[in-house]
Amino acid sequence: MVKNVGSVVRWQVAKLALVQGMQAMSSAFFTCGVVFTGAASSDSLGLALVLMFKTLPTLVMAFLGGVLADRLPRKTLASGMLGGLAISYGVGTWVVQLSGLGWPVQAISLAAGIIGAVGSPALFALLPSVAPPEDIVRANGLIRTFRNAGSVVGPLLGAWLAQLISPSFLFLDGAVCLAVSMPLVLSLKLMPSCDDEANNNDDDASMISALRSIPSLFHTYIWLAVGVPFWALFLAVQSGATDVTMPLWVVQESGRGAWSLMASITSSGYICGSLIALKLERPRHMFSKSVLFGALAIMPIFVVGTLDIQVLWYVASFVAGLGLELSGVFWGSTMQTCVDKRHMGRVSSIDYAISFGLIPLAYGLYGFTGTIHAAVVLTVSSSIMIVLVIIVFPFCYLIDHRSNSSGIINSSDV
Repeated sequence: MVKNVGSVVRWQVAKLALVQGMQAMSSAFFTCGVVFTGAASSDSLGLALVLMFKTLPTLVMAFLGGVLADRLPRKTLASGMLGGLAISYGVGTWVVQLSGLGWPVQAISLAAGIIGAVGSPALFALLPSVAPPEDIVRANGLIRTFRNAGSVVGPLLGAWLAQLISPSFLFLDGAVCLAVSMPLVLSLKLMPSCDDEANNNDDDASMISALRSIPSLFHTYIWLAVGVPFWALFLAVQSGATDVTMPLWVVQESGRGAWSLMASITSSGYICGSLIALKLERPRHMFSKSVLFGALAIMPIFVVGTLDIQVLWYVASFVAGLGLELSGVFWGSTMQTCVDKRHMGRVSSIDYAISFGLIPLAYGLYGFTGTIHAAVVLTVSSSIMIVLVIIVFPFCYLIDHRSNSSGIINSSDV
């Protein structure tokens, strides 16, 4: 009987991993379709606006998504998100052929951003409902392996399909991936203690009070009040330096091939990190390890800014990908094992909205650093990231050390 239960759990996690992989591939198809369309018409402004409109809703709408994930059936909400994205991508297939990256496609991108921001917390919050706490880390490893595979295969397949058919066809490919994912989510069998229909048994009396309760979660889970702002600042600096300043500098100094190789090696680091996570039991000090492994992302920023040795650039890129992946596994597992299931949707929305919400702003700020020598920008960025790690790590270790035997890290642990 135990074996049967175990096989059911593994199958449910595998289905959820496949859904996340398909979603990552659909996102890659959408991005490739937008980039290739913009490149064909030299429409850099249209490209920037489409990408901006798709990411900006994260900062606000994810909070609403977190509340909904705690009050509505998560399978229904997650599958609705996938369906809504599929429709928007499908419509984009035809609109982009008529207007390029003009305002109609920008409106579709904004709609997709809102739908994704509202539904993503529910999809994230499903994992603790299909996997027991002792298997969360390995389950996260499997899911992230599929997501990374989708992120790697998507651009390669998208480039081939765009060349074979057209860039607009990639929007339809993304819609198909999402449509296939919907029945997989609806077919998930949740653990008896995590009945999806019971999510609305919350103490909050209304949606408004549920939204108002979000700040109080920083008191309930005081580690969240440090972890989320840390990741918001850390990832903003890391993304601005890695995605804006560093590629321009590397391409100018060493050519497109060097940057493409760095990107591919980073992706291989992500995949290796997720494969390592598959072998992990539930480790101790997950909060601290998420910060330590995340700090490895500093390496390529520092090395490229200070050393003109390409071999070291490639090594640092692999280490960064490996570190960021394991960091994500440990951070996600910390939330999924240390947060009351009634609060999981709202906590995941806090993480989703704030941790990633500053990245679009960072892109804009780093865009204004073009007059400053890239080596200076990269060196200063890596220094800021090092200081952030030094400041927050003692707190992380203290929280991990004082966590109670039940695994719930809350305000009483400090």
